[in-house]
Amino acid sequence: MPQLELANLSNLDIPLSALQRTRVYEQSFDDGTSDLTENNCTQTVQDEEVFAGRYALKVTIPAGETGYVETPTRPVSPGQLITFTIVHKEDENITGLKLQIVWRRSSGGVINIDEFTLDLASEWATVSRTISAPGNAVSMAIRISGTASDTADGNIYLDDIVMDLIGLVIRADNKGRPMINIDDYLEPILVFSSQYQLSTTPLETEVLDLKGLKRRLFFFINTHDKPVYVDVLTSYSPSAEFISIIGEPIEVPKESIRPGIMNTDAYTYIKMRAWASEAPSTGYFAVVVLGYYL
Repeated sequence: MPQLELANLSNLDIPLSALQRTRVYEQSFDDGTSDLTENNCTQTVQDEEVFAGRYALKVTIPAGETGYVETPTRPVSPGQLITFTIVHKEDENITGLKLQIVWRRSSGGVINIDEFTLDLASEWATVSRTISAPGNAVSMAIRISGTASDTADGNIYLDDIVMDLIGLVIRADNKGRPMINIDDYLEPILVFSSQYQLSTTPLETEVLDLKGLKRRLFFFINTHDKPVYVDVLTSYSPSAEFISIIGEPIEVPKESIRPGIMNTDAYTYIKMRAWASEAPSTGYFAVVVLGYYL
């Protein structure tokens, strides 16, 4: 009877990073439009010089000058590998061509620009480069820069511009739970949920570490037959003094739900203090915190 040889299973071990690619940007201009921005040049979506499909982009640079077009930014994780691909060709009046990768920090400022000098091509040529993102990069863009001769305007033709993330980067919160990106998913993560039977003596929730949590959604659910008051407290450290964010308690009427939203991540550590206006005879009070990790 055949036996399974476990020693040979190692031959099936293929790194996921060699297989997993996520396409975060693709521009073929086939809808007749361009989302690239231009600097010291003009761009035209045209159908006379086309690599594939119906249209390609024509970039015209004034004689003796340098100009560029740039893609929209796309998110990236520090240290992640990215493959950039463009298809291009130039006329005889382009004297220099560069592929530039622009890395930006969270504030939008440029960290640095990786630059590759490309060979000029009179026929369509495909160029790919794979590089890793800087340690503090959160977004990237492709910039195609060209220089025209002193005697005439120069034209660059572009098609099939692509960005592929290589490998799968999964972020986790402080409790090891996978985090999601609001741009990719519509459903928020449940960060905290608990219920209490309240009295006139305040009860406090645990301290919540909400670092990196954007668009925090609070739901105060009062099934008591008496109003409940909630004070949301914050601090820069779990061991430091907590102060009220609003300055006064939030009233949650009896048998109702009171939603709230906090769009800033300035408040890192949060806890809530809740109490009933008078001793209720029935019901519970619940706190639910949802949000998006970016």
